[in-house]
Amino acid sequence: MGIVDIRRGSGCYVRRKDDVQWPVLSTDESINSISYRLEAGFLFEPTIGALAAQRMKPDQVEALEHCVVKLSLAVINGNTEQIVMEDIRFRMIIAAGANNPVLEMTMRQMAPLSRKACRVVERLNKKEREYFFADYVEILKAIKDKKPDLTRLRLSDNLLRMGRYLEKYGGIELPGTMVNDHS
Repeated sequence: MGIVDIRRGSGCYVRRKDDVQWPVLSTDESINSISYRLEAGFLFEPTIGALAAQRMKPDQVEALEHCVVKLSLAVINGNTEQIVMEDIRFRMIIAAGANNPVLEMTMRQMAPLSRKACRVVERLNKKEREYFFADYVEILKAIKDKKPDLTRLRLSDNLLRMGRYLEKYGGIELPGTMVNDHS
């Protein structure tokens, strides 16, 4: 998310408020807006993740591990807002790990924050939350093992699962690219 500047061999530094590009909670509640963001994520994120699996530095992997720990606590506590923020942080760490500023900027634009998505996460039952969290653990493991193809697959599966939850609880139809590729 650009809040912390990690400098190898030096430490972690909180950036000035003016330098941080905060993710924006979407004010567009239209079904199409969420559907378009989901489709874009499905098309781009797995490839960005595969690249990150090859290029990610140890401190970035460590940041991803910390993010998964925070996500687990948010899931256990049922803190929906924190779950969504950790999801965004997780994806942005992966984007940064690809070491390509254009891809990182693209990821920032696709951040799937919206009030509707938050409401959907609130409605997940216990088993769905477990699957939701397990996806992040599997993605992290694939990245740590430096397996780009597995990372791509795990991210695709994660986005498809999120899409199915949005379809089930949010009344959002999955984009054709997601349905056709993984029916």
